[in-house]
Amino acid sequence: MKPEKVIVDWLNGYETPDQIQGTPVAFSTPHHMMHTPRNMEAQNTRIHYLTRSKDFKTLDEINAFLEFTVQNPYNMNKALDEADLKDEERDNLDYLDIIEQAYQSDGEKAMRLVLQSLLYSHQPIDALLWIANHLSKTTKETYQMLSMAVCIAEVTLDEKKRDSLMGEFWSSQEFRPFMRAKATFADYLFSNNTSQADIQKAIETMEVLLEYDKQDHMGIRFLLMSIYSFQEYFDKMEILNQRFPKDHQNPLFLYPMAYKHYRTVGPTHHTTQSFLANAVQSNPFVVTIILDDQNIPFYEGSSFHKHSIEEAFYFLNINYDYVEPDDRMVLWLSQAFQDYLNSKQKGSS
Repeated sequence: MKPEKVIVDWLNGYETPDQIQGTPVAFSTPHHMMHTPRNMEAQNTRIHYLTRSKDFKTLDEINAFLEFTVQNPYNMNKALDEADLKDEERDNLDYLDIIEQAYQSDGEKAMRLVLQSLLYSHQPIDALLWIANHLSKTTKETYQMLSMAVCIAEVTLDEKKRDSLMGEFWSSQEFRPFMRAKATFADYLFSNNTSQADIQKAIETMEVLLEYDKQDHMGIRFLLMSIYSFQEYFDKMEILNQRFPKDHQNPLFLYPMAYKHYRTVGPTHHTTQSFLANAVQSNPFVVTIILDDQNIPFYEGSSFHKHSIEEAFYFLNINYDYVEPDDRMVLWLSQAFQDYLNSKQKGSS
């Protein structure tokens, strides 16, 4: 059965094709990336355990082995039973399987699975993140649970592997929970900030995450861009924009960059107008939502397609500069939207 959509991470940014083999592509939101383990992480760990001691001579040998094990659960389980695995590695596989089931479940079943997973791991980072996001009732409880997840992530991080994989953390299944914990905590600090110190800590953490994973599979750059804009760190916005050229047509970059120039050189400057025109062209829904004076609901979706209204709602959830604009800004947006409509009308005539 053909899937409804292919959900991808942010490795290739807005240059990711709209379809893969005829199936529409949707981006996983940065928040979903930081809150939820990827579906194949348990399976990839099983494959890693089975292949690390193999001395494959050709690509055909690798493909034959993977076809024999991956496509047949019986063969996979048999190979794992016969493999020379440490007890903690077998426990880790049990933990990953249980936590994957938990994140795919709801309510009491999910809670039971999360609690069960704690029996199999001394670094249950994703279990703690689930508890923080689903069971914590107060900001204090959330803070403490996220702090615990980050503490365990930092204490249990293999320093030798860290140094060897610097810049490529996301390539290691082992390091992904560490990345999720740091990102979730940083986002919490900014979203629930009680002091400028919390905001600075959030920014510093996200900046470090971009050094840990230079290609930024999670999409941390979009949260950081919005925070920079909110804090008026305009020089950092420019640097971040130049660092990720694959997102130069992405509304999650274009709208903040338009706002940056609106604030620094004015609404009529050609650079300001260019950024805003490209932003509206990429996703006009952002402007229509603002101009219609709609209440912006919390976006609960886990993914969105390019140029969609869901993308617009997600952007307005993470960017505060376009919420409740003043009259001057409304006029700026209205003119840009009218220019967009005029260009479309000319193009169709």
